Amino acid sequence: GKLHGSFSGTTAEHSVAGMVGRAIRFPATGSIRLEKNAAALGKLTDFTVSMWIQYDGGASRLLFTFSDGTMNHRIQVEVHSGSLGFGWQDGGGWQNFMTKPLAWESGRWYHVVFVNDSKTGKSILRSNDLVWKTDANTLSPADLKSPVKRCEIGSLNGQYPFNGCVDDVRLFDTALPLSEQLALYEAHRSTPDDPQWVAAKTAMIEEHRRAEMAHRARELFYTEEAPQLTKTELQQKVDWLFQTEGDDLLTRTDKEIVWTREMIERLQGRAEATDLSDELAVLKQIERRASAADAARGTSETRTLYFDIRALKRKVMLKSPEIDFTKIICVDAPYTHRSPDTHGTFDQTEWVHESRFRSEMCASHGAKLIVLDDFASTPSPRKLAPPHDFGQPVAMMSFDLSFDGRRALFCMKPENERAYHLYEIGLDGDGRDFRQIAYGGYSDIDPIYLPGDRYLFLSTRADVFAQCGMWARSYIQTRCDADGKNIHILTPGTEPEFSPSLLDDGRILSTRWEYIDKFANRIQSLWTMRPDGTGATTFWGNQTEHPDHLGEARQIPGTTKVMFSGFGHHDVWVGCIGVVDPKVGLNFPNGIWKVTQEMPWPEVGDGPIPTPGLTEQYHTSGKYAAYKTPYPLSEELFLVSVRTGALKVRSMRSAHDPTIGKFKLYLMDIYGNRELVYEGDNNVLYAQPVRSRTTPPLLPEVGDMPGSEEGNPVIRHGMFFSNSIFDSAPPEVREHGKYLRIVESMPKNYSIGIVHPGGKSFGCEGPNTAWGEWGEEFLRGKTPTPTTDVSWGHNGLVQGPITSVTGPLGVKQVHGTVPIREDGSVGFEVPPCRMLYFQVLDEHYRTVHTMRSWVSARPGEYRGCTGCHESHNSTPTSQPVMPGMAPDVIEPPPWGVRSLSYVRDIQPVFDRACAECHQGDGEAAETLNLRLRPDPLGTRRFGGIFCEPYLTLTLGKDNHQITGGIPRYDVSRGYLAVPSTIATHYQTLAPLTCLSPKSKLIAEAMDKKRCGEDLSPEDLRMLIAWIDLWAMFRSDEEIREIEDAPSDWFPLWTYPPKTKTAPRVRTEYSQDEYTRPEDRVR
Repeated sequence: GKLHGSFSGTTAEHSVAGMVGRAIRFPATGSIRLEKNAAALGKLTDFTVSMWIQYDGGASRLLFTFSDGTMNHRIQVEVHSGSLGFGWQDGGGWQNFMTKPLAWESGRWYHVVFVNDSKTGKSILRSNDLVWKTDANTLSPADLKSPVKRCEIGSLNGQYPFNGCVDDVRLFDTALPLSEQLALYEAHRSTPDDPQWVAAKTAMIEEHRRAEMAHRARELFYTEEAPQLTKTELQQKVDWLFQTEGDDLLTRTDKEIVWTREMIERLQGRAEATDLSDELAVLKQIERRASAADAARGTSETRTLYFDIRALKRKVMLKSPEIDFTKIICVDAPYTHRSPDTHGTFDQTEWVHESRFRSEMCASHGAKLIVLDDFASTPSPRKLAPPHDFGQPVAMMSFDLSFDGRRALFCMKPENERAYHLYEIGLDGDGRDFRQIAYGGYSDIDPIYLPGDRYLFLSTRADVFAQCGMWARSYIQTRCDADGKNIHILTPGTEPEFSPSLLDDGRILSTRWEYIDKFANRIQSLWTMRPDGTGATTFWGNQTEHPDHLGEARQIPGTTKVMFSGFGHHDVWVGCIGVVDPKVGLNFPNGIWKVTQEMPWPEVGDGPIPTPGLTEQYHTSGKYAAYKTPYPLSEELFLVSVRTGALKVRSMRSAHDPTIGKFKLYLMDIYGNRELVYEGDNNVLYAQPVRSRTTPPLLPEVGDMPGSEEGNPVIRHGMFFSNSIFDSAPPEVREHGKYLRIVESMPKNYSIGIVHPGGKSFGCEGPNTAWGEWGEEFLRGKTPTPTTDVSWGHNGLVQGPITSVTGPLGVKQVHGTVPIREDGSVGFEVPPCRMLYFQVLDEHYRTVHTMRSWVSARPGEYRGCTGCHESHNSTPTSQPVMPGMAPDVIEPPPWGVRSLSYVRDIQPVFDRACAECHQGDGEAAETLNLRLRPDPLGTRRFGGIFCEPYLTLTLGKDNHQITGGIPRYDVSRGYLAVPSTIATHYQTLAPLTCLSPKSKLIAEAMDKKRCGEDLSPEDLRMLIAWIDLWAMFRSDEEIREIEDAPSDWFPLWTYPPKTKTAPRVRTEYSQDEYTRPEDRVR
């Protein structure tokens, strides 16, 4: 094609010897801007960028860019962290694809080529070692929504400079074939031909030729055959062509013959063997045709041959005994997406965070619950809900099918309402038995049927927020009767819970997000409980971050295994299917297998060692981007939603963002065979077969279900016991353990609605407003609209309001201690429905070992455990710890059962006992100044909320460099030995490695000859407990003194977030009297 420009180095100041002529060294030269050519280059659709580069490592980025002069509309090629990359953004989220990190020899010239082909996509080539990477995206400069105004070599609008040398930069207005790309390299390389390189090049060109043949075959299909097909036939055959993965059709036919034969052999080898003699005869015919078809590669005859083997394999798959149904029920829904009206506080793309996408402010209307009749041949979608006379569009989440298969229980948010509600409808389709179950101002989603004519669902009725999720109320597992009454919140969690399902033994399986004294992102593990909320225990993964979020889990029939979708904490629309079995192991890498083996675990990668595949016979069939909502039919076969499009989402422009693609419904097996079942108008999710199923046993109620709070029923305590906490515990626990401290992570019923420190700066005399000084500036001159959605404010340690500088942690209070008997046994009563965790203490009440997960007891529940170890997997029988003896009474701490404040509780200890030496002109004030004073950095750091000496005690004396984000630091940095949550792993911490036993402050305070002389035993215990509870800065009382956020800025919420008037929700009672958040304001 025509050569648009050859931009070799010149004899300028930074000109150096190049590969072809003279080269330019970056970043000293800034960049080379092609201003005169920008308009013309911006009209390119196909293009090739070829150049020779020397990469000097370090911070290095851009080689060539097209842009409109902003970051919002651009196409770029780069070297980033050793990888070659191709990236683009067109008003939406940033997308890219990259090679793996490559080796770069200092001073060596490398030939790199970047190609955009408007028909086949993008590619990256490093010719020296034949590294080649492709992507299906075809966005070109001419396609950008904002015209190209700048083209640059070496930077993007003067930013992100390349670090190294470039020579012989060439831009072509065509997508050069691979052979011509390599010819550019061969024309100038200085070394003789390497036989291995030549052989690899020949194989690579042949692979590229086959891919071009496959592309040509697809083009012929669209011109020769597609116009005559029905919509269903066209969708099916387009998907079959997509699954060829670039193989020519005859090569792919040979592979499909093998996979079809294997499928037939597996089915014939089963006890309930299916008669497949006819299918086997057809397979042999196709084999004979394939062996004689070599001369017909790429022709319509080869295409017919490929389609024939695919049709046969589909027929065989549908003859599996598990396919004992003809109908499938599913949801067809757009992606959830918030309003774009953010008033500039955050990018207007939606952050697809796990606690955001289900919130009512992100509801996207236009969903429907449908039944696919005759799904195996020509699926005909029949809309169940909303009924035809409903009158308005709705948003939906997941649903469940009744045990007899005749009714569907689902959640729906009408466009003119703010909350999701529960509904039920019969599958006969006449709509006469359509009914609403729950009403009011709370959102209820993801319902399932329970034995005994009850429903379990996720609800915002607990009025709680995740510590780092101040922008949406948490969904917590809740239960009601079939008439919508006797509503009980079953768990006391603050962080959201996800995707409940029912196990064969009658227990509930769900995903629980929690972070007791650990960072927020990674622990979304599987838990079980009884339908009355008792017996909650980990099922799999509470000590691992691989995968990130184990969601949408369902039991594989007849096994102890569970199939799940592993997706990202910040990327819920990217998923990888896996299987876990707690009988084999409880944490990665034990007891887990990957089904979609080509996919890494989203957001966290595959971990220190690869996750084993479920079978060695797995093969890929198409380059799909994500898998969601699996429904296992057997150990081998399952329904699953799959999409193409972007491999990473993280943010999206709209509910119908075309770059992401949409989820379609597939029938898939663990070997990689998959058949398209249905492509909907939007995303097809949560599919289930329409058939009856065995009703699990109705488990007896173990705990009490008290009546309403207004009725003031008797509330019994729960009880915890252990025959020996020393069992399986580290030796330090037995050696030093004297007491057990009972700690409550308190419910976060408050929020200021945005990421922000919350409240006034320390020492400020002004009003204690929710958004502080930042809010005053932000609100000036602005008026909220009916669709305003503000979620991001000022740096607040990803909290709102801040509780601690160590990370987004919950406020805590100590209920007290009980003695550990000589044999390690303990037994004590606890207030019910609280998030509790335990700490083993030494004789000085210092923490020897601490839990990083919470437990709870329902009213009247009797709970036991064995040992003090990482995986609480053994529960003793319910018998008294010491027969004939009453449980120990918890001894409250000297300061009472309440949360501690640094300013109101801890600083006065220093003022009483340390002022003489460590304040004013004291001899030790220079070493450690314990005088209360504002942060010297003021509002530039965390809004000025924290004070000194709190910052020095936690972060060390040299803390001025920490100005934002969640601080990363070692326990030795400050005086408290309180770990940074973001800098520590997620597992249980080893005994005596941090907190009060390692605290320099406590060591000094316990030295009666020095600092401890004037310190009372009560104050010492308070200091120890404060440190062991992760050095909270604010108490619950202080947070509840902050003024409520301006309510008119939350028009999409069911109820604005509150602090000063936040409720105190008592989850041990029935919730029938509280139909909306306003009912709790007394």
